[in-house]
Amino acid sequence: MKLFEDKIRTDLNPANHIDNSFDFCDRNSQPKIEKVRNILNHWFSHYPEDEQYELKCRFQKEFDSALHELFLHELFLNQGFDIVIHPKLPHTAKTPDFLLSKNGVEFYLEAKVSTGRSNETKSYEQRLNSLYDSLNKIKSPNFFLGIKNIQLKTSKQPSTKELIKTVEAELLKYDVKTIENRIVKSETLQDLTDIHFENQDVDISFYLIPKSQSIRGKKGIRPIGVYPSYTHWGGSEDDIKTSLEKKANRYGTLDKPYLIAINSIGSIMTNEYDADDAIWGSLQVLYSTDPNNRDTKYTRARNGFFLDNSGIRHTGVSGVLITRMNLGNIQNSEYWLYKHPWAKYEINFELIELSYSHIVLNTIKKVGKKQVEDILRLPQEWIDF
Repeated sequence: MKLFEDKIRTDLNPANHIDNSFDFCDRNSQPKIEKVRNILNHWFSHYPEDEQYELKCRFQKEFDSALHELFLHELFLNQGFDIVIHPKLPHTAKTPDFLLSKNGVEFYLEAKVSTGRSNETKSYEQRLNSLYDSLNKIKSPNFFLGIKNIQLKTSKQPSTKELIKTVEAELLKYDVKTIENRIVKSETLQDLTDIHFENQDVDISFYLIPKSQSIRGKKGIRPIGVYPSYTHWGGSEDDIKTSLEKKANRYGTLDKPYLIAINSIGSIMTNEYDADDAIWGSLQVLYSTDPNNRDTKYTRARNGFFLDNSGIRHTGVSGVLITRMNLGNIQNSEYWLYKHPWAKYEINFELIELSYSHIVLNTIKKVGKKQVEDILRLPQEWIDF
């Protein structure tokens, strides 16, 4: 069985906002998508045959989580681990994702994708993405549309027939040369033009961006040129901790070490500071009130996954692997691996070829090892989304 079957593909269009990732990869004929299919098919061929059908079904419905599991399987397989899928436990019908073994050492590995999005947020984004796809059907031969503001006012999917008709009628009122001249004299593009539409379900405003002469009037070019941007305060550490909490005690008391792998792919980009704060506790700066001797010190708050104000936590978890992996950065995806200093069952981290952080004499130390690209041995020229 293949994850993506061999067939003739002719679709060169970019993905729609509401596209299922598997469906898009399966139908698209762009060379970079073909490269994705080839790599994933190669990895899929290493997955146990009796588990392939179930994983393929999950790829079709839950692409991100299935990709994460296939990625982990290939990552540890290339490090020489033997891998059992969904090992049975004596005390529960629930099964971890993997049981890994190497040189007499065994540990369970559980995968979890962290997006930081609630079901309510996912529903809102689904309606918004569907609206974006409809807006990209607007006929706008001379201008790209920048979305200045957008608000979905109800839980109902907005109808776009009247919206598209209104915008197309408004576009006829604007001359390209006039707008270009006004842009030259102005510093704020968004304030030059305003096409506004509001009904009971949606409130949206656009500004106009003249297309270059070479593409004016060409068909097949999507009209939305700029989407709204959003700002965030803070990082992804709370989302990571929430995901870890859901997995920490899922299988009760285990008889072997337990490693949780979180792929953090929310809208707030995860970095090393977020990962460290989630595991070790938020970084704090302490200093004296004496202006002549501030005595500045850096320390960690007791709000981490391993330790908080109640004391040592989650000793049933032997370690945590946090990644920021997607289709576009697989070969150089960032990761952070942590060893629980007070785990009930320790993992011999020397058997794992990934860099990791641990505690030595009350100090956080990092042991440098290999990067993901060194282990997966992917082509240097991957893909550029």
